[in-house]
Order: sequence, then structure tokens, then C-alpha cells
Amino acid sequence: MYKQTYPIATKHIENNTYMDDFVIGTSTDTEAITLYREMLQLTLRINLPLTKWTTNSKTLQGVWKQKNVPFREITQVLGIKWDTDKDVFQIDEQAKIVEASKEPVTKRLLLKLMSKFYDPLGLFAPVTVIVKILFQDTWLSGIKWDELLQPDVAQQWHKWINELHCLKDIRIPRWIGFSETSDVIIHVFCDASEHAYGACLYARHTVNNFTEVNLICSRNKLAPVKKITLPRLELLAALLGIRLLQYFYREKNMHSYTAVLWSDLTVALSWIKGRSNRWKTFVCNRTTEILQYTTPSQWRHCTGTDNLQIILLVVPSISATIFGVLVAWSEWLNHDSDAWPSRFSVTFTAFSRS
Repeated sequence: MYKQTYPIATKHIENNTYMDDFVIGTSTDTEAITLYREMLQLTLRINLPLTKWTTNSKTLQGVWKQKNVPFREITQVLGIKWDTDKDVFQIDEQAKIVEASKEPVTKRLLLKLMSKFYDPLGLFAPVTVIVKILFQDTWLSGIKWDELLQPDVAQQWHKWINELHCLKDIRIPRWIGFSETSDVIIHVFCDASEHAYGACLYARHTVNNFTEVNLICSRNKLAPVKKITLPRLELLAALLGIRLLQYFYREKNMHSYTAVLWSDLTVALSWIKGRSNRWKTFVCNRTTEILQYTTPSQWRHCTGTDNLQIILLVVPSISATIFGVLVAWSEWLNHDSDAWPSRFSVTFTAFSRS
């Protein structure tokens, strides 16, 4: 009944509701004002008035000031601080440092602090993966919840806590920087280590001969407790990259954008570029899903130093990971495809058939 009266508002409520929050974006100030008025009228009619309004639109803020509508310039959006004046995301690390310094280092504390980093887009995955690895090691050691951690694990924990201060200088732009008129190529980097595997998705967009690269989202998982080979972990990373890409396409409705996927392990790429029926069940099942959504030609090889995802897995500190993922992406990504790492030819070995 309300869809005809409030078509824009009902569409956004259906697609952009997260618990009791609405997170909505528009392309213009005019659209934002129209949406605000529809949302306000609709929610008042159903007796669920919205509160805690926030926007980066100065025009809409002006409308609110005229109507004495309270709003916040800095607020929490799904657990991440949003500075609407600068339109950037950041982590408020100070409260976590204070809380961690007051309690003895136990398995319970690790889980408690780890759960406070709610990061649905994986923008701060370099921070969370370190403590996830520590927690897994602690769990496997069999230590009880309130026992003090072993000295070596406690030392790594304190190092992690002491480096959280570097997050105060990290600002991630909320706007990913492109519109319908941009020339966009999606790049997905996949990698694995003995501790974890993951994928990160970047958008490379060009407007008026100016090229910019932005981190959109990332995901990582810990390596299984039951040890498997590094090539198989790399294949799991590739599968995670595909699922991350499909998630991006689905949420942003951008299936038309070209995607290039990168890995630095030739064995995993050989599996993807070969015929899946040649491989054993583990490899066959995962390459089948990968090739359901991509073609072998979309997969390319890069060196370990050019693989941005490796920064999320094997670096020694938070500051190094944050700098690498958010600032120092591979220089060749800013150039035309001729400057990208060349394709490699697939040669099958006895190991690649495993």
C-alpha cells in the first residue's frame, strides 16, 4: 500500500535496513532531500519515527537546521566511526586500548576485544587478522578461559595493543570515487599463508584521463586447523575472492564492470586454467565454482610483492599492513593494462595435478 505513495522510501527500506539502522546514499542533494521527506512521512505514518539523522550533504544539513532537526557530524555507522564533515571512516581505538590495559591477558579478553572490531566490509582486516591468529593459537593450546596466556602469546598481544594507536591517523574515504560515467575495472587480489587466506577488492576508475584506485572491501579466514598444502590454501583464497566479487556485484548492482583477478601462485592458477575434471575432488569442486562465475582469461599472475592481499596475512605489524593496503598499492595498477604483469602460460606438473 505504501509502495505507490512512497516508492523511493519503500525501496530503500527493503534494501538498506540493518537491524534498526537505515544506511542510504543518493547521487545528488535533490535526491537526498526527496528521500528524507519520504522517509520521514512514511515512518511517521507507521508510527516508527526515525531519529539520529546524519548526512554529509551540506544542503540537507541546512534543511535540518531550518526545521530544528538534530543531527550528528560524527557518528557510528555499523560499528565504524563516520566523520561526515570529511566524509571518511575511521576506527576509534582509544577505548579499546584503555579497556585492554585494565584486565589480565586471558583467552576471554582476546575474544572480548576481538568481537568489538565489527567491520562488515573488511576495511580494517589487517588489524583483525592478527588477533584472530593469536586467538586460534590460544584455543589450540588448550588453555582455559581465565588462565593467563603463555608469555610469548602475551607479548604478541601487547605488541598488537600498543600499535593500535596508529589507527587514529587512518582515514578511509566513504565515497568509492566513481559514478555511472566512470571507466571502472575491478581488481581482486587473492593470497594465502600458513596462518590465513583472504582476498581484497579494489576499484580502478578513470575519469577525464585521471585514474584512482580505492579499496572497496576485503575478507579473510584463518587456515583450517587440519593442515593442508599452501597451493590448496591459495585455491581457497581464489574461491573467497570469487565470492567477494559476487557479493560486490550483487550489492552494488554492477555486473557490467570488468573484473581482473590476481594470484601469485602458479599452481593454483594452473588448476583454474586447466580442465576441472582432471583434478581430485577438493580441487575439482572449488575450481568448478570459480569457473562458474569467471573465465580462465580473467585470472592473472603477479609477483608476491605486487599482491596486495599478502599484506593482510604475513606482515609483522599493524602499521605496515595499514600502510600497504590503504596507501602503497602496486604502482602499475594506476597505469594502463600494458604495464600490468604479463600473462603466464600454463604448464602442468605432477604437483599441479594433486
